Amino acid sequence: MALKPIHQMTGYVWPAGIPIGQSWSDLFALLYMIQNFQVELFIEIGARHGGLAAMIVNYMEYAGGAYIGIESDRELPDPRLKMRINRRAGHHFIVCDAFSERCEVVLREAIRKADAAYPVLLYCDDGDKVREMHHFAPFLRPGDYLVAHDLGREIFLGDVGDIPGYLIKTGDYLAGADILVMERA
Repeated sequence: MALKPIHQMTGYVWPAGIPIGQSWSDLFALLYMIQNFQVELFIEIGARHGGLAAMIVNYMEYAGGAYIGIESDRELPDPRLKMRINRRAGHHFIVCDAFSERCEVVLREAIRKADAAYPVLLYCDDGDKVREMHHFAPFLRPGDYLVAHDLGREIFLGDVGDIPGYLIKTGDYLAGADILVMERA
């Protein structure tokens, strides 16, 4: 079976008017997790054009949480969106290599400052999701979530392997979504 390009999966309808790489099922699963797991901080590695960022920032603002987006390609993010996100208290859209010391310091500090009573969700969706998952897994606290996009498309469970201290989460909210959810025990 040939896979459709991801933008086709949303019918080329971009919910916030900015290109987005998630399907409707992916969006539902992410919003479900934010709401039902009471996510305090949503971190997106590989924010691309910012379509998901535009939606998550608004949702997190309403829910009382924060968003941090990381994108390494300076040409991709919509500059108006980046500016709007960075003007909002607690939200950040940063253009830098996610593995750089600068980004690591920002992420570690944000996770450290997040209310321990509520989880952080770190969403890996850049060019090397398996490396991202293994690299950033130690940053998270017990009860936090490590999530990767494009499961069964760009990554497979066998590629991810074992991440010590993490358990795979399942649930009806993931039906049709191409995402892997792991919780730090």
